[in-house]
Order: sequence, then C-alpha cells, then structure tokens
Amino acid sequence: MSTPELRAEHRCSEPLGRFEVALQASARAYADAADLLRGAPGEPAALALELAWETAGAPYAYALTPRYEIPCGVQGAIRVDERQLELRAALGQRDHSWGVRDWWSMDWMWSALHLDDGTRLHAVQLRMPHTPPLGVGYVQPTSGELIELERVDASEQVGANGLVTHAELVLHPPGLRLEVTPLAFGPLRLVAPDGRVSHFPRAMCRVHSSDGRAGVGWMEWNLNQR
Repeated sequence: MSTPELRAEHRCSEPLGRFEVALQASARAYADAADLLRGAPGEPAALALELAWETAGAPYAYALTPRYEIPCGVQGAIRVDERQLELRAALGQRDHSWGVRDWWSMDWMWSALHLDDGTRLHAVQLRMPHTPPLGVGYVQPTSGELIELERVDASEQVGANGLVTHAELVLHPPGLRLEVTPLAFGPLRLVAPDGRVSHFPRAMCRVHSSDGRAGVGWMEWNLNQR
C-alpha cells in the first residue's frame, strides 16, 4: 500500500510461521502519552520500521469468532526521526481477525504476557452491555499441553489522565493470579462517525504472578467514554 504519507508492505513468508511488516510514514510524537487521549495534535515525526514475527508457540484459534493468536519472537528495527531501536528475538505476539471491528459496542481487555520461565499467556475479557463478562485465552507452559481458559477475571485502575496505573488478572484454569504494572504507553483516541469516543490506553507492562514468577508483556483496554 502506498500514499503520499505512508508506504506499507505486509508479507507472509511462511503461513503461521513468519510474517514481515515494512513501513515508512509521517507520524506524530508526544512527550506525554495522555495527550493522545485528549486529542492533542503532537509534533511531526518520521517513522520507519521493518520487523519480522516468528512463531514461538502454538497457534491458538478462537472458538467464538474468526480470530487467532500466536506467541512470537520479533526482530528488526524501528526508527523515529534519528533514533533507532534494534530488536533481536524480542518477546511478542501476533493476532489476526476477520470481519467488522466496532470499537464502541463494548469494552474489553486484551493481553499477551510472557513469564520468565518461558510460559506464554494470552487473556481477553469482553465486557458487553447487560451481559456477564466473557473470558477467553490460554496458558502455554514450556512443557505440556496448552491450557485453554474458561474464565478471565480482570480489573484495572485508571488515572485521571485516562492511562491505566495498575491491573489484576486471574486466569481460570489454573487459577493463576497476576499483578500488572504499566511501564510505557501507546494509547489511541477512537472517534466514531457519530461522535462517540473510546479510549484505548495500550501499554507495555511488567507482570508478577502469585507463584513468584515475573515477566513482561503488552495489554490493551478499550474503554468507552460514556
């Protein structure tokens, strides 16, 4: 895909095994991540990246919707103006879904976490109006079978600036309790054609489990502003 402000390429070099993304674009930089949720314009910046996602676990297909999730290792480079970040086997996740995404129909929490013993965790909690929360996901130990989640308990504390300050997850089974601390944010302000607004305070996080393990990961919250 190519426009005057963006050139992007998405390559599947090995189905369910390796995907590559290359991008050059005009972007905006923010000293305060919460400015994105306030609709501030930011400062112009040049963005370029070339990254590859290589599968590092079992692909997981949702039963309730056409979507899959895959834990990955990520390598490549990201460049913003004159600053460049090199990634080598960084912990990551890749997902793909089909169909319409209505950001304003419900709230949700999405997570992809990696513990220091190699365990991969993925948990989603859907928060639909007038319906009990619905949880899906998995625990992938380094040895043994993938454990599919039957319930996800999730809660978060949101600061006055709209960014999440702390979160908790409990994954059933196996009843694993996780304390999550956001470290760095990449939020979005999502505005519907009719003016409805949803905040999407995505964050890189540090995680600690109730059994003493630690790890890192990425979490996303879709929080409609009613």
